Amino acid sequence: MWVILNVTLKLGYYLQEGTRSCLRRGQGMANLALTPQPKTLRTTVGQNRPPAQRTILLVEDHDPLRAMTARTLGEHGYRVLEASDGSAALELLVSGVQVDLVLTDIVMPRMDGYQLAASLRVRCPSVPILFMSGYSDNRFQVPGRFLAKPFTADLLTAEVEQLLRDENLQAG
Repeated sequence: MWVILNVTLKLGYYLQEGTRSCLRRGQGMANLALTPQPKTLRTTVGQNRPPAQRTILLVEDHDPLRAMTARTLGEHGYRVLEASDGSAALELLVSGVQVDLVLTDIVMPRMDGYQLAASLRVRCPSVPILFMSGYSDNRFQVPGRFLAKPFTADLLTAEVEQLLRDENLQAG
């Protein structure tokens, strides 16, 4: 039963994410072939607010969580740029893309959130960073705001809005 539920949940996720799928029945079993969409930089812009709203760079190596977080922020009117690790995020920033906030996981391959933050502080010192992690053992000395995973959509947007509001107060 769990396997069927797991396949159903995965199929639902892949269908929501624009993955092409083909479900065929054969000799008493269902064969599922999934073709994921190509991994490219995706941009999400919400419908609730004008697209001229703030731009957030979301850095998360776990694809489903990154997609869900981007969708949530997009639905709240933010323009969201996605990167799968710190190196990809840094490449994007070096290319000249302007962001208002970086939301980054801490533990990632190639370049973690701390390394990204150190590079970002040199290149774009005024851009606020919101760190997130699923590890809750207090081993992180986070140089800034921290959001513990799992989080609700309300908590995510509240933290982002507060950090952007604090940044506006400091800049103004």
